[in-house]
Amino acid sequence: MTTQLLFAINKLCYSYGQTAVIKELSGQITSGKFYGIIGPNGCGKTTLLDLLAAIKSPQAGEILFNGRNLGTIPKKQLARSISLVPQEYNVFFSYTVEEIVFMGRHPYMKRFANPGAEDWNAVNYALKALGIDKLRHHHINKLSGGQKQRVIVARAIAQQCPVILLDEATSSLDINFTIQIFDLVKRMVLREDKTAIAVIHDLNLAAAYCDHLIFINDGQIRACGATETVCTEENIRQNFGVQSRIEKDPETGSLMNL
Repeated sequence: MTTQLLFAINKLCYSYGQTAVIKELSGQITSGKFYGIIGPNGCGKTTLLDLLAAIKSPQAGEILFNGRNLGTIPKKQLARSISLVPQEYNVFFSYTVEEIVFMGRHPYMKRFANPGAEDWNAVNYALKALGIDKLRHHHINKLSGGQKQRVIVARAIAQQCPVILLDEATSSLDINFTIQIFDLVKRMVLREDKTAIAVIHDLNLAAAYCDHLIFINDGQIRACGATETVCTEENIRQNFGVQSRIEKDPETGSLMNL
């Protein structure tokens, strides 16, 4: 597996009114890795992910994606490159589960064209991978919060992009489905050479699945690197303000925050 520079972030700034959330943030993200973005509430994690997805535009600074200014890339081309699982997804029309997941195929389909075999294969795979195949004809507004969240993950999987961004994608799920989704994303990174960047609230979950961590606090990257290097008691204390003890799980070798 070869890695290359994917995102180059240079002095990025973003504010909501008078409140600066991202403050001259700089960093690099390379391909073929599973990145976890962690930090205290309100530190800018979701805003950074929205900027990487080009949902928001930088108010200062720039993001280069594969060497190109992210804001200059045509939307359709970008939608074939980057998929996003948002923290919240509101549906104002009662689409079926299958229709929602098919939205992930829109970047590949001509206007008014019927889906082809490749589109159907991608949708069917995503539905089965998320365990919602039997719900395909159900209306999304009739589903539980956890089921809806799995539908939105399935839509991103069906989009088949080399980069997938996840914003607390398992916050409404029980531990079984959380593990299922993170196992799936990890396999995609390892076997399909994809890049995953996830905002994760649970530090132990991030340490177990992510090979790289990005600590964000007060709108800036405070530490970034291999998980075993930056997931330290000192970094946790400085960024979360709590004392912790880091140990290795004797069975998996993953770091645990105790």
